[in-house]
Amino acid sequence: MRQWLVEHAVCPVCRRALTLDPVRFVLFEGTDDRRISEGILRCAACQQDYPIVGAIPRLVPAEQLTAGERAAAEHLARHQGPPEEQLVSPPTEDEIRNELEKIVRAQYTASDSDPAYKRDWLKRQTDYLLQYDPERVKHVRTVEPCLDGPIETVLEVGGGRGGNLSVVMRETGASRGVAIEILESSCKMALLREPQTEVVRADAHALPFADGTFDLVSCAMLLEHLADWRRGLLEMARVARQGYISYSPNGAFPYDHGHLGAPVHAWMPRSLAVSVAYLFNRLRRTGRTRESVQKILETLNLVPRRRLTRFLRRHGVSSWPLFERLMHFALLVDKPYTAPGIKRMLRAYPRLAWLIGRGLTLLGAEPVVSLYFKAGRRGRNHF
Repeated sequence: MRQWLVEHAVCPVCRRALTLDPVRFVLFEGTDDRRISEGILRCAACQQDYPIVGAIPRLVPAEQLTAGERAAAEHLARHQGPPEEQLVSPPTEDEIRNELEKIVRAQYTASDSDPAYKRDWLKRQTDYLLQYDPERVKHVRTVEPCLDGPIETVLEVGGGRGGNLSVVMRETGASRGVAIEILESSCKMALLREPQTEVVRADAHALPFADGTFDLVSCAMLLEHLADWRRGLLEMARVARQGYISYSPNGAFPYDHGHLGAPVHAWMPRSLAVSVAYLFNRLRRTGRTRESVQKILETLNLVPRRRLTRFLRRHGVSSWPLFERLMHFALLVDKPYTAPGIKRMLRAYPRLAWLIGRGLTLLGAEPVVSLYFKAGRRGRNHF
């Protein structure tokens, strides 16, 4: 964690400013990169200590701190005297990759008893996480014409295991970037992959930043998993002057490809949706049980895009649907496991691709919602 972030961090509960009590700084040899590797961020109003461990601040409400984080906070709070200084060599690319591989392989391990489809899926996940994927640029290209003013600071909500924020910063010219993620292991991976950024363990429902801190907030493929998508959306609109979100499935689109591979409608009764999704998975021989299908649906938000834009409008936030542009740039990315034949056809007939994208947007039934939003601007959010 770098010093500049302290000026913008607030208590995730009361949103009061935090004070820093550093315990250890680390300086990388041959650079001016000096980070707070251990310390305490303290809220005087709540009387709560938030630990900084491994250069990652843990700014979640007190009840979400793990036992290890609470123990670290108590240990760090007992530190007396000036903070320590540690000079270290920057990790090499091979060291970073080896450490990433160790974490990824531990998380994605397929046993011999797993069906072939799952082993294939696990391999794709591992390759995707360890390698640069040009599809990360597509979201930046999609929102580029809408961006208002220079972009100096970027927040990525749901940064996952990293790899996206550095692309957004490079393409927008931003000098400072922060990624928030709730899973501790993912935070560690993100910091390894993108050491030039800040990584914060935080909850999207209670972003620990002051109002209007960022020039741009970006959130891809997270909104559908939030316990309260409305609260998360308002938090994003609070901390940034403009934003870009993308999620799937759109509750108005008749098929969910990414999560269940089955037709799942937002207006379908849950019991019927479970039965239909389970039947489709049996026909495809995916090995999913009825219980696993039910668990996915219980935690999946099937939000129609028009419902989301109406919600934003009620809170003074205008929005612009961008699926046509997203579809254009997505078609340029070759992924062998995502309908390559259809992609080749639509690339060969760009007019047809545009008509499909335009038609789905007018119907409010895009398979993937792609949206730019900004407070106080009149936009085309009536689509």
